[in-house]
Amino acid sequence: MTTETQIKEYSKTEAALAELKTQLDGVVFDCTTPAGLKEAKDSKMLLVRVRTGLEKIRVEIKGPALERCNLIDSEARRIRGEVEALEKPILNQIQKEIERKEKIKQEKERKKREEKEKWLRKLLNIKSRPLDFVGAAPDVILDALNKARAVAESAAGHFPEELQEEAKEAFAGAIKQMEQMHIDALNRADLEKRAAAAPPIENSDQPESADKVEANDSTAAGPTPSSAGQIPVNAAPPEQVARDAKTEAETITHVKDVEAGMATRTLPPKWENLWLCAKAVCDHYGKFKKPHKSIVALQSAIENIESV
Repeated sequence: MTTETQIKEYSKTEAALAELKTQLDGVVFDCTTPAGLKEAKDSKMLLVRVRTGLEKIRVEIKGPALERCNLIDSEARRIRGEVEALEKPILNQIQKEIERKEKIKQEKERKKREEKEKWLRKLLNIKSRPLDFVGAAPDVILDALNKARAVAESAAGHFPEELQEEAKEAFAGAIKQMEQMHIDALNRADLEKRAAAAPPIENSDQPESADKVEANDSTAAGPTPSSAGQIPVNAAPPEQVARDAKTEAETITHVKDVEAGMATRTLPPKWENLWLCAKAVCDHYGKFKKPHKSIVALQSAIENIESV
């Protein structure tokens, strides 16, 4: 059975192959004998000639086709290069516009972020404003309080809409703290005024005057009926001394409890700074035994930090 080739140039080779198939297909040579070995070699050479002849024809007929394929590829590369030469400048313009729009977008986002941070800093300043008046005179606190009341509503309205409610709460919290600070300042000023008006306590290290020595001698035998059971003029009543001691002890305990509680919290940097400032104020007034000022500083910081 012969098979017709689709390549015209291979027709003769195909015919030679068909003839060799009828002669050699299934033939077993006796290569153990000289004649059989020679016959096998001759048959092999016939097949080699057919095979090499086929390869020669293939190269000959493929040459023009290969040359055309190369021409097809090279022309495609040339045309593509010219197209890209026109396309690249346009692509660069498009890319440049995309980059320009991206820069504008990033700049808007940066300004928006900075604007929000600016208003957040203002909120922080409002919340921490009472700390500026720790230990201040009553009239100074009252003046600042009246100013805060006057601008609270209008100033909160200047904040971005999403922060206006928080701004109102910040003003309300600051005003409330300053009102309490004003009350404390009035009480403190009253205590200082009363303390200043009280007679000074005589120094026991100074030598006693002759009159005082005589007075001591006259009372050596025992108190007179009129002086028995009297409390010294400058001595606080025992009940007041006990209350003051209890208040100071409770204040110290409260300060320690607050510090212990805050030590377990992880705060953002801006609140950490506020807390450190409050602690510094607390430590400062603690050295002068003014626990009420320590409490004012701590409470102001805590009320701000609780909103974190």
